[in-house]
Amino acid sequence: FSAWALKTIIFLVFEAPACFWSLENHSLLVFEALKTNILLVCLLCQICLGALVAGIDAGNAYNDWPFMGGQLIPEDYFFFNPIWVNLLDNPAAVQFNHRVLGYIILFLSFFCWLLSLKRPLVLVKKKFQIVLLVVFIQVVLGVLTLVKYSPLELAIFHQITGVILFVSTVSARFETAYPSFQKS
Repeated sequence: FSAWALKTIIFLVFEAPACFWSLENHSLLVFEALKTNILLVCLLCQICLGALVAGIDAGNAYNDWPFMGGQLIPEDYFFFNPIWVNLLDNPAAVQFNHRVLGYIILFLSFFCWLLSLKRPLVLVKKKFQIVLLVVFIQVVLGVLTLVKYSPLELAIFHQITGVILFVSTVSARFETAYPSFQKS
């Protein structure tokens, strides 16, 4: 799986935008591809962080929101030595990173949706509306899973929605790059 994920990240960031240089309106298309590629890379990283949260039960470390133990950054973020171990083994750091990347994904999705409104293609707009809707659902599910002390049903639904979000973002990215024929 990791080799596939690495190849996907390399393709999305470096190779896919190069496909658009031959088009006449290349700067807009390259920018649209790049912003969606960044969103996809963030989603892949978020899925990996979510696996860490589930694997080390980091969802039970802090069950308040929007703060963690009454603080913006948890006091035990750098609890382990060496410091880099905290990124993988410290429940406070893993949960904090998962939250922050979730906020970044929410912002990026909103940004992609705003930019899609400038496109004349209706299907591209609809695809990014779906992405934004699924992101909002995912954030709400994540917060509910957190404050309810990670019940299994909510946690599984949160993970399934993460896969739906990734698939809908890939669909929006494909529609941006290769628009379907649409009637006026």
